[in-house]
Amino acid sequence: MSKKRDPKEWRALEREQAEPEEEQNPWPKAVWLFFGIMIGWGASYIAFQAGDGYLQGGDRRSFQEVAEAGNAAPSVDGAQVYQRVCMACHQAQGEGLAGVFPPLAGSEWVVGEGRIPVQIILKGLQGPITVKAQTYDGIMPAFGDQINDAEIAAVVSYIRSSWGNQAPAVSEAEVSSLRKSHQERQIPWRAEELK
Repeated sequence: MSKKRDPKEWRALEREQAEPEEEQNPWPKAVWLFFGIMIGWGASYIAFQAGDGYLQGGDRRSFQEVAEAGNAAPSVDGAQVYQRVCMACHQAQGEGLAGVFPPLAGSEWVVGEGRIPVQIILKGLQGPITVKAQTYDGIMPAFGDQINDAEIAAVVSYIRSSWGNQAPAVSEAEVSSLRKSHQERQIPWRAEELK
């Protein structure tokens, strides 16, 4: 037994619209045009960017130049080491703090023998020291365990040629030699030992 439909139901079904189908609603021509342009641009980009052996940008060094640069020892900037390690006490211009930290600018201890500031940085300094006719009595900590020979050479060379100081640079080899010759020392230097 089938149920008979009411005429109102038939009218409602007749008013219903059919479901849309792809064949009846194709993509607009503008979308097809956009995809066509993008595919054409992509194909031409790939064709013109084919590897022809020439660098088009970026690092233009050869593989050999890059390898040689990687094997070179990095240079150390004495000014940066000074800012990181020394500036808090000896100040930006090497003037120190009166009565507390001795100045490095114009200091006879800095511009004298190159080994003296190296030894002080390696092992530290304690007790009274006279700098530019003023006596300081404190302790400078040792930095030999915190910075390497290249950094010590760079910072000593920096302070020996900055703020009006005119003394020759100190080499990393000199620092290494002093480190080896005083490796057994466990206490800071006293001023009279360094003269």
